[in-house]
Amino acid sequence: MNISLMMKWWWKLDNEKGLWQEIVRFKYLKKESICTVKHKQNDSAIWSDLLRIKEIYLQGMKMIVKDG
Repeated sequence: MNISLMMKWWWKLDNEKGLWQEIVRFKYLKKESICTVKHKQNDSAIWSDLLRIKEIYLQGMKMIVKDG
């Protein structure tokens, strides 16, 4: 159940816009994407837990490359 909730948080961070998403992107992602972000010493416990299941989230993603 905990993994399902964290997967939902990853999805919301990746697909929705809002105050929570802006704060997390500013604090943890900076200019990195979800695919490239790595654990740092000063990360919060919740962010560390999210990073542990990041690979599971990324397995379910599909990337579409178009002309451009």
